[in-house]
Amino acid sequence: MTSVCREVLLQNGQEARIVIPEKTLRRLDTTCFRGAHLELAGNFHRWEWADDFMDDKSILDQLTIQISEALIAGDIGTNSVTLAYGSAVGWASTSPLAGFRPEDLEAFQPNRRSTALRVRPDRVHLRAPQTSELTVIFELRLEEERPVGVVHSIYPGQDIGELNGDVSAREEIAFFDWKHPGV
Repeated sequence: MTSVCREVLLQNGQEARIVIPEKTLRRLDTTCFRGAHLELAGNFHRWEWADDFMDDKSILDQLTIQISEALIAGDIGTNSVTLAYGSAVGWASTSPLAGFRPEDLEAFQPNRRSTALRVRPDRVHLRAPQTSELTVIFELRLEEERPVGVVHSIYPGQDIGELNGDVSAREEIAFFDWKHPGV
């Protein structure tokens, strides 16, 4: 597996590159691109692979606009954007906290720096919702004066911010386990 790279033309006419590094591709293959036929939380059904995702003109156009705007604003570094798609793209891995009873949730740690609540794995009747939104985390770099958008993460659903502190309390969301069924 090698990185996925697309050449784009920014709004100002400048050539740029959008790249998903090999390391990111390997991780996304175990989370968001697990197979379009799998109805699971956090999984895309619109695209089978990251390559398919990057070949989608609507996605590439929206990413190009976001990179153009970040460059104009001088936002060199990490950027996060939620993109709207015209139809469902997959199943979100989060849902509003208000939609759950306390007994449906359990505490867990998404990573070493954060805590959150997730839907208990045995609550399979509570399905991960389909979504037509997706979040892309990218780093805008200048390499030899040429803009490069390095994609660090992609996932179905709205941006949940950084995984620091109590994410459920801050964002008022509950998570679903990666194996949780979708609607």
